Amino acid sequence: MFFAVNSVVTNNFTDENMINKIKTLWQDAQAKLADNTGCIYAIYHHYQNDYRGDYTLSIAVDHPVKHFSTTIEPNPIDSYAVFQVNDDHEDKIYQTWQHIWALEQDNKIIRAYDIDFEKYYPDGRVEIYISLLT
Repeated sequence: MFFAVNSVVTNNFTDENMINKIKTLWQDAQAKLADNTGCIYAIYHHYQNDYRGDYTLSIAVDHPVKHFSTTIEPNPIDSYAVFQVNDDHEDKIYQTWQHIWALEQDNKIIRAYDIDFEKYYPDGRVEIYISLLT
């Protein structure tokens, strides 16, 4: 279960303000989570359809925090493909997402579009979890 700090609805391809929305979302979350020493999650959910449609992005933690009452609960039967983010690229997160989208277009993965998330570890590592149809 995740505890959302804040959320925004956006679209990677049609929202002209997507980059600013996401930057503001992260800045707000970092200010609210200044004392957090655990992992931080970027949760992708409420997909309109596939990766080309609207979705909700929430910044969250995996433990209850005062004033963060919105919870996001992954489906317990979902299985996930985990992608390690290669940290030798400047746009490492975006590069990994492009790889995921290419795998989907090539039918090498079939996404569930339930709840996907990026897991940011305190040591700087990042993993992307993609929910798959089983």
